[in-house]
Amino acid sequence: MSRGAEWSKWDLHIHTPASLVQRYGADTEETWDHFFSDLEALPSEFTVIGINDYWFLDGYRRVLEAKSAGRLRNIDCIIPVVELRLNQFGGSGSKLSRANLHVIFDPDIGVDVIEAQFINAMNASFQILPGHAVEGRWSGVVTRSSLADLGQALKSSVPREKLSSYGSDMMEGFNNLVVPLESVLDVVGKPYFQDRCLTALGKVEWSDIRWQDGSIASKKHLVNQVDMLFTAYEDVSKWGKSCSGLRADNVVSKVLDCSDAHAFSDNIVENNRIGRCSTWIRSKSSFNGLVHALSEFDDRVFVGTEPQDIGRRRTRPETIINSIRVRPVDEESGNALFDYRLDLNHGMVAIVGNKGQGKSALLDCIARAANSSRDNDFGFLNGARFLNPKNKNRGQYEAAIDWVSGRTRSWNLARSYSPSEPEYVEYLPQMLIERICASDPLSEAQEAFQKELRKVLFHHIPLADRERQYALEELIELRAASIDMRLKEARGSLLQECTIWAELHRINSVAKLEELRGQEASLSASLETAEFELRQAQHELIQATGPNGDGEPSHLLVVRGEIAQIETQMRDAHAENDALVNRLGEVKRRISVLNEVESEIGVAADRVSRLGSRFRSAFPELGGSTEIVSLKVKTNVIDALRDDLVRQHTELITKATEVDVLISNLRVRRDETREWLEAEDSAREGRRRAVDQLEQRVQNLRGTRDVEGTLEYLRFQIDKYQQLPGRILAARQGVLDQVRSVHHLLLARRSLIADLYGPASEFIANDPLAQEVGVEFSSELSISSTWQEFPEQLDGRKNSELLTSYGAAFETLDVSNIEEVVEFVGEVLDRLCRERGDLQQAERDPHSATRSHVNLADLAWQLSRLEWIDATFALTGNGVPLEALSPGQRGLILLLFYLIVDQGETPLLLDQPEENLDNKAVRQILVPALKRAKARRQIIIVTHNANLAIVGDADQIVLCSHDSGRFLLRSGSLSEFSTGESALDVLEGTRPAFRVRQDKYRRVIPRGPLI
Repeated sequence: MSRGAEWSKWDLHIHTPASLVQRYGADTEETWDHFFSDLEALPSEFTVIGINDYWFLDGYRRVLEAKSAGRLRNIDCIIPVVELRLNQFGGSGSKLSRANLHVIFDPDIGVDVIEAQFINAMNASFQILPGHAVEGRWSGVVTRSSLADLGQALKSSVPREKLSSYGSDMMEGFNNLVVPLESVLDVVGKPYFQDRCLTALGKVEWSDIRWQDGSIASKKHLVNQVDMLFTAYEDVSKWGKSCSGLRADNVVSKVLDCSDAHAFSDNIVENNRIGRCSTWIRSKSSFNGLVHALSEFDDRVFVGTEPQDIGRRRTRPETIINSIRVRPVDEESGNALFDYRLDLNHGMVAIVGNKGQGKSALLDCIARAANSSRDNDFGFLNGARFLNPKNKNRGQYEAAIDWVSGRTRSWNLARSYSPSEPEYVEYLPQMLIERICASDPLSEAQEAFQKELRKVLFHHIPLADRERQYALEELIELRAASIDMRLKEARGSLLQECTIWAELHRINSVAKLEELRGQEASLSASLETAEFELRQAQHELIQATGPNGDGEPSHLLVVRGEIAQIETQMRDAHAENDALVNRLGEVKRRISVLNEVESEIGVAADRVSRLGSRFRSAFPELGGSTEIVSLKVKTNVIDALRDDLVRQHTELITKATEVDVLISNLRVRRDETREWLEAEDSAREGRRRAVDQLEQRVQNLRGTRDVEGTLEYLRFQIDKYQQLPGRILAARQGVLDQVRSVHHLLLARRSLIADLYGPASEFIANDPLAQEVGVEFSSELSISSTWQEFPEQLDGRKNSELLTSYGAAFETLDVSNIEEVVEFVGEVLDRLCRERGDLQQAERDPHSATRSHVNLADLAWQLSRLEWIDATFALTGNGVPLEALSPGQRGLILLLFYLIVDQGETPLLLDQPEENLDNKAVRQILVPALKRAKARRQIIIVTHNANLAIVGDADQIVLCSHDSGRFLLRSGSLSEFSTGESALDVLEGTRPAFRVRQDKYRRVIPRGPLI
């Protein structure tokens, strides 16, 4: 399958050795070998050469023979060119020259036919001698012999002495033979050559014809009857200026740079030598390709070092798809729905075919392999068609794309978009365009439309200004961070103002003034009673405690003195009793010691007695009267001591008993006195407690403004209620002041966004196509989709007038005007406070206007924080807001954005973009946009519209068909017969149908004025 029209170098003016007059009849094999070697040494980008012959096609025949013999394989196409001299002079005075005409033939005509039907049809007539004698005139068909006859006739008409300056008869006849332009045009217009040859003038010779009053018409007439101009530029940078100058003169401006080779490539003297040519043509390497290129001259012809998009293949090869391969994963699967490879042109590819023949399938496959995120909008690879779960073969195919860079990416058709990889193409499926362009202005799909535009606009921001962000929204968020922080603070303050406003209305509705005053009167009476009781209690306390409230009466002081005396006596008695106890203890101890001594004496007496008995028993001889041991005890002393101790003990017991009685009596007196005194103290403390309690009651009744239910609170509430109308107005104004602050920040955000949109805005303002549809940007604030959230919080049964007014504001409110916005918010707040939201009705509690679950402060904040206003760059078409445009108009704008505004270089895939567009819009707007876009990026488009594929001048036409359960592809250039004829059948309904329409238009519709 052919890749279609591609850039290659052409040289349509190469003179062969046989064609040069100086070498005519004197060419050698060595000369020809040199010539062919030069042609074979031409750079690889040369694909077409035109073999220029003066009248006869000897040189062209030799070149064809060389190619047939296996030489010149590097040259794709060899075209015969016959150069003629016209009978019109250029130049002036001493330097006159003939205008040269070149006739370029379709090589399929054949050499013999060209000679027989063109060269042999040329004739000329010259009156060489004066008078009307036949022998003085030459005329005839152009042949070698007739040229020699002409030369001989000319030489015979000059003085003999000058013959030495003339050449051979053939050369003189050749040099002097000229033909009228009309004669040539008459011949090429005949059936043999009609639409099969082209004509060109030598630009230099034509330019030498002066623009004088007597020659302007003939000069224009001459050039405007040919198809193009030939020249050999010494400086090819002048080509663009040269074409512009010709257009300004309203003459044919299609100029090709040709070598006009009269010398070999190694000739360092001659400028016009083989290989010295800078003409690039984007077409098939054929005569039809040349016709195609001339019909789209500005897009398909370039003179210079190389066309821009050839350089792009080297600098950005990763942005050009070289081929697409779709096949079964298992190559042994047999008859497969997909199994093809398609080499893709690097410019614009038009995919055509009848319905259901696989056009969208091909485009979806390319998009799938290039990781497009649009898979939810694919026309073929979706869940309702190929990827339907019922299709068991949905995962059995894969698509692989090869890039010019050499990279390949394969992807199973059943696998969806991979977020971890970049998108390698931009894809606008038909379903996406219809969904986002035919949507309601406030729907999510409309936001998707805006997102598409923002995506394109981001590409217009210079890379250095993107601050490493990857989307316009991210860049705006980064740049607007400071403004957004202040906006957040302002909206926070606004919430406080809204809360105050709502709370004041709550107070106004709950605490009625008369009720508060009644509560105040009741509390005032209670306070008066409590204060009277407090005064009485304070008087009684003073009586009981003294004027300072902390003293005692005198009789109580006496009693306290008596108690002190009793306690002193009791302390003395206790001290005396303690002394008696000590003394009694000493007496008892001494009596105990005396008893112990007497007991020990008794023990000692017994022992002495036993000792005496033992002694006497042991020593009887001493007799019984002998005592060796005896004990003497003074019992009188012991008895005296005992008597004294017994007396002391008795006395001490008696004294101690008396002291105990005294202590007991004193304790009774003290306790009785204390009980009486405590009773008196308790009564006094009771009075003091009564005073404290009454003071607390008075304080509680009086209270503070912060304690609900107290007199001060009620008086504060009464004061607030009396001030409520003014305070509510002040709170309302506080809300509106904050609304103004928020709006100022939104305006600042709009200005920031305007700076970011600046490059795209300036581009669109100066772009003719954008102006054709009236596309304009304006920096403004606009109503967002959150506009509807506010009325949804209201009780519709109670707010009929408010809802009507709010809905009408959507059409009339200028949100860029701060005064209108503030007035609008103030009016909505006022309507919330009136029955049914009618400003003429009675007041109401605004809390009753909301739904049961809605907080009034939050509702007021939702309205006044202005989040329903977006700071954006608004787009209009012919002065109409974007949301008011028809789906077709919006679709056209979306396409224009991707085609002329988008500065991206990745391939752009379009699926039937002509849908919802009239043919005039397609022809006048979409086609020029496509032509501009393909100069920057590869375009692959599915279309049923001949204006897009043919007038839009696709470089490659891919014809899709479906046969025996398989998708089939054919491709090529429009200039290739099979491709062009098939495109004609599909797009025009066959050639006969096209001719019927063409003829009918020509016969039925009258022509307009010429100029």
